[in-house]
Amino acid sequence: MSQEELIEQLQRENEQLRQENAQLRAENRQFREQVEQLSRSLHELEGRAGKDSHNSSKPPSTDGYAQLDEEGARKRVARNREGKRVIEALHAVWSRLPMK
Repeated sequence: MSQEELIEQLQRENEQLRQENAQLRAENRQFREQVEQLSRSLHELEGRAGKDSHNSSKPPSTDGYAQLDEEGARKRVARNREGKRVIEALHAVWSRLPMK
């Protein structure tokens, strides 16, 4: 292979690489735009998901069911048991009071 042929081959490869580079840059630009758009959408949806009747103008009926973790469920049961004990104690005291 002569020096002139080698130069021509390298020039062709260089041109192919430049075209491929331009194509990849265009694809990269499109992907970056898509990621930016999806990030904005996600941010908006996360904002909507965090709203309920306590921090927006939504009525309480749109809050849905509360999701309690296991610890929250145990605390609720404990509060209910304590409330029941208090009511039973009050009932015992009231039942001893004379009726007028």
